[in-house]
Amino acid sequence: MKKRCVIISAGDFSPKDYTPKEGDFVIAADGGYAYLKDMGIIPDLCIGDFDSLGFTPEDCPISILPVEKDCTDTDAALRIGLENGCGDFLLLGMLGGKRLSHTLANLQTLPLLAEKHIPHMIKSGSITVRALAKDDTVSFSHKNNCHVSVLAITDTAAVTLEGLYYNGDHISLTNRFPLGVSNSTVGKNAFVRCEDGMILVVTEPK
Repeated sequence: MKKRCVIISAGDFSPKDYTPKEGDFVIAADGGYAYLKDMGIIPDLCIGDFDSLGFTPEDCPISILPVEKDCTDTDAALRIGLENGCGDFLLLGMLGGKRLSHTLANLQTLPLLAEKHIPHMIKSGSITVRALAKDDTVSFSHKNNCHVSVLAITDTAAVTLEGLYYNGDHISLTNRFPLGVSNSTVGKNAFVRCEDGMILVVTEPK
């Protein structure tokens, strides 16, 4: 089984989002440390400039980043997970929070995983976000009951949808028109497959 990297950032987070598994490589990105501390979990690494947290943790290995830098704390954490050979990523505290810019920046990190075809998921309560590259597929059980939105990241993309309310083969998408927003499951086994380009697949409760 591939090692899972769990990164917790300072956005919206509920303890229900994370069920620890043996062997997880847990990284706290700056303010994400406070969430883990409340759960009684000591991360394998704390990384950041710690401007959000307001202090430098003393009970875990530390990687201090400069305040003036080109990458976000989350992006740096993700790259360390890759350097440590992780083949699955659970990304928490990535949505919401005080700054929309950080949510958008977190979404921009997903193509780095998608282009390597590495399984990953942003989870925030009942919301999930994944990026898919060409030939990647995400499946949904007939028990799933959610909205499914499929949005192009690249200038153009193509997708095949099966088992959802709206379906089709090699549907053309563009990042300048949100054609794929607000599809939904309908009590059938379903899937979204990226045929070309790169897409985001977002699930939200109905």
